[in-house]
Amino acid sequence: DASAGNGTTKKVIVLGDSTTNNGIMITKLNTNFSEDAMGITTLGSRGTSPNNHEGRSGWKFQSYMTSPTDSGDASVVNPFYNPNTKTFDAAYYFANSGVAIPDWFFINLGINDVFGITNDDALATMLSTLNGYCDSMIASLKSAAPNMKIGVCLTIPPNYSQDAFGKAYKCGQTRNRYKRNNVLWVQNQIEQYDGRESENIYLVPIYTNLDTKYNMGLEQIQHNKRNTETYASPIANGGVHPVESGYWQIADVFWFILKNNA
Repeated sequence: DASAGNGTTKKVIVLGDSTTNNGIMITKLNTNFSEDAMGITTLGSRGTSPNNHEGRSGWKFQSYMTSPTDSGDASVVNPFYNPNTKTFDAAYYFANSGVAIPDWFFINLGINDVFGITNDDALATMLSTLNGYCDSMIASLKSAAPNMKIGVCLTIPPNYSQDAFGKAYKCGQTRNRYKRNNVLWVQNQIEQYDGRESENIYLVPIYTNLDTKYNMGLEQIQHNKRNTETYASPIANGGVHPVESGYWQIADVFWFILKNNA
């Protein structure tokens, strides 16, 4: 209902990878609520106010669980990492980051965790590891803030075309293999966390609302040297990264979840 959440303002944190870190989805989410009956405040130690977040490019579950800083850039710190316990600690984060406990904490990870895997045996091992990480992360969040709602985002699918993968990753990964990894990862998340709303755990189906052809970027390419006509081809950075319209579609699902559970 358009009036859902009327007069309320929910505090929101989104933890994620590059698809959160670039801030586009966060900005679009705030845009959606700018003229809504309900309001939100996006919180975090990164981003530019009011579009704050907890996204870090290239990060995985393992990064947030075990790394104090980015291995390639020590200036990118992990405020969830407790140096005493050497793991993800939500209570430590809220006590030391200056960020308030939100109404909603969204976990939007998975792309980097399963991207490079090339066979099902390795994927099965990784999924088991990721389940442990995600369970531990959720347990820490619930311990720190028992009434906070936790959203587990079902990772977006890749570009519809192998051309995007060829441009972005050369021979590093195929679209078909990563698509399989992505599907099995999302299926795993559904099996782990569906039907747990009574525990304040919610699935966030962002994977359902992304146009993986037209909203991940297209450019006009000449057919060949002797034919000046052009055709639409995926852009080089469009393997797993949407363009603005795609991030807006993702933001629409966050908007729905927040409104539907106001």
